[in-house]
Amino acid sequence: MRKEAEVKAYVWKQYRGGDTYSLQVESSKSGTRVTNRINKLAEASEWSPSGTSVGGKKLILLYSRKFNSETELKKWAKQFPYEVFYEGTNGKQRRIG
Repeated sequence: MRKEAEVKAYVWKQYRGGDTYSLQVESSKSGTRVTNRINKLAEASEWSPSGTSVGGKKLILLYSRKFNSETELKKWAKQFPYEVFYEGTNGKQRRIG
């Protein structure tokens, strides 16, 4: 029986007052299967890739996307199959999905 990679996602506004958000997805395991699964989920949700980690045992993928409101962001987060944490302008993280 294979152990599923632990995946967590973090979201924050790129700049105060804007409507563009960054998504950082971290996985405890790197590999083509995990990367492809996360990329397909992000693409289906209209996130644009903006970066990735190189090498190492931990996988980190970065994306960006515009949302019309924070409510729309929270709606997306509830449908995302992994835990999503939102980091506010005060630096505190809270789980939104």
